Amino acid sequence: KARDLKSRAFFYLYFATTSAIPMKNIFLFIFIIPSIHVFSQQMLPQEPKIITAGCQVVEKAFVNKGGKLSDFKELYLRCSIQDYYIKFCESKASLKKMKKYIDKGLTVTYELKEGEWDICKGDAEMQSRIGTYAVVLKIKKSKSKGPKVKGEFDGFNQL
Repeated sequence: KARDLKSRAFFYLYFATTSAIPMKNIFLFIFIIPSIHVFSQQMLPQEPKIITAGCQVVEKAFVNKGGKLSDFKELYLRCSIQDYYIKFCESKASLKKMKKYIDKGLTVTYELKEGEWDICKGDAEMQSRIGTYAVVLKIKKSKSKGPKVKGEFDGFNQL
């Protein structure tokens, strides 16, 4: 599409220099066609960012607009070095279920989204924090290795 827009721009520019098109139209095409291309790229729907990874659920104190900590705690998904706010009204996992995994490792499938953290469908208009947040789609807790049974094959450790 971008190539098509550029070829049209050159076509109009060619005819403008041969005086088939008035000069004022040259400026329209020089400024409008590139902006149409940029606008169309911004409006394209983005593919969802769905990730399955080993993460940890962490609890953080809510920080108000003044930068003061409150007693209210929120849950975040810590994946690698990044913490993502968990928006529970869009998640398939409940707050109660996620609290079981605080400071524990788990494998989770989540989607990263951009938008308002504090507003859910049906809520009244209000001020909200904005940014990247996680929507939990599926939880698979990490398997911990239990004690071994004596005599069980242990690979190379028995050699």
